Amino acid sequence: MSAYTSFEIEDYVTQVGQGKIADRTAENLAESDAKVELLRRLWLKEVTALLEGRPLTDWKIPTEPLPVDRSETSDNPIFRQVAPAAE
Repeated sequence: MSAYTSFEIEDYVTQVGQGKIADRTAENLAESDAKVELLRRLWLKEVTALLEGRPLTDWKIPTEPLPVDRSETSDNPIFRQVAPAAE
């Protein structure tokens, strides 16, 4: 088996082995899932730009941690406090 054939097999297994794409529209994310939600939004924004032929974001890794406002008055919906579910 050549290296190219081996690569083809590994590529196929990687793509098919993931299964079908899960429907995440009915997910109930908790406050601890803020990073997951942020990452999904960023991916969707970038993929949409790619599909529409717009330039992609030139991402830079910061040298210092970015400050995050986690207060209840924050304008960022990802970091707002989540009210407990009514029982």
